[in-house]
Amino acid sequence: MTMRILLFQNVIPTYRAAMFRSLACGSADEVTVVSGRSSPDKLKLADDIFFDELNIRETPIRYWRLPNGQRASFQPGALSIARAMRPDAIVVQGGPYELTSWLLMLWGRLTGTPVIAWTIGLQRRETGLKWRLRKFFFGRAKGLLLYGDYPARLLAESGIDARRMHVIYNSLDLAGQREAAARIDPVDIAALRDDMGIGAATPVFIFIGRLVARKRLPVAIEAIGMLRTRGIDAHLLFIGDGEDRARLEQVSRDYGLADRIHFRGAIYDEQQIANHMAIAQAAIIPEAGLPIIHPMAYGVVPVISDDIERHGTEWEAVIEGTTGCFFKDDDAVDLADCLARLVADPAETKRIGEAARKLAFERYGAEAHAGRIVEGVRKFAAA
Repeated sequence: MTMRILLFQNVIPTYRAAMFRSLACGSADEVTVVSGRSSPDKLKLADDIFFDELNIRETPIRYWRLPNGQRASFQPGALSIARAMRPDAIVVQGGPYELTSWLLMLWGRLTGTPVIAWTIGLQRRETGLKWRLRKFFFGRAKGLLLYGDYPARLLAESGIDARRMHVIYNSLDLAGQREAAARIDPVDIAALRDDMGIGAATPVFIFIGRLVARKRLPVAIEAIGMLRTRGIDAHLLFIGDGEDRARLEQVSRDYGLADRIHFRGAIYDEQQIANHMAIAQAAIIPEAGLPIIHPMAYGVVPVISDDIERHGTEWEAVIEGTTGCFFKDDDAVDLADCLARLVADPAETKRIGEAARKLAFERYGAEAHAGRIVEGVRKFAAA
């Protein structure tokens, strides 16, 4: 039987566009998406064409800062939409500061409509008032759609019934990345290396993401310097921009690596990103979420900090020696050791990269993500 599913989001970032397209157009169920169009965060959001294409219901959204520093949000009109549509199930955002979610969960209890929370869950063990509030919020939902197995394990250890959890993982537009990878031209790759003064056989590492201080990116520059003292003349590409760029450029000069560290700026064109990935052996990732998956989809080995609480749940995709490598957090010596091992064994590096790509497409594609959301909604609606 076809279900009518009503799904609420504050905003739809462009990196989620493929997943929402699969959800709205690729499901046998009737999925209606309701979303705002403004965000205080620096996110590139879906445009008018996308909203029209998928018939997304637009609602105003209001944000304000609470005394504890947390940001709350509310979508006026959300309840009116739910009452008019009378869906078989509702999916809401899964944070206790999403006031729309509280309202819809209350309405769901009064009307017998299952309301499911789509949430990160836990990234680390929590206690005290913060955990009590989150646990109470989770208890109001019929079920939880979670981004990873680790959050599910933490929640189970904290007393949440495992039967009320369904792991959906996260997603990127991997179809777009597959197409970009197929269009990579060796002539363009040679020209890109030549443009940066990088020899054809010279090892290259890459970072992609915002350049911000909390990511402690100088460790990557320091590791490149250490490789040089070991006779490994490697280069590092920074794809992205941010307030820490000037400091990182100065660190590069301080280490005498200005000609080995390349600041390429923010790149949004996937073909250009693919070309840069094509010359990299590994991606250095001190802190990230979905950016862990981006290089994996190109067969680039992720080398990530072992402090898992610094990452989003996507760190689970990295299995030491199988789909990636871990280095001791903020430890340039250990990072240099990891990179040196990859340079020393190209065949092993290629094997790890291929395994990383396989896992990325199996678990983190948009269609798989959308399918698991619907699967979870059906599971909880039938419970």
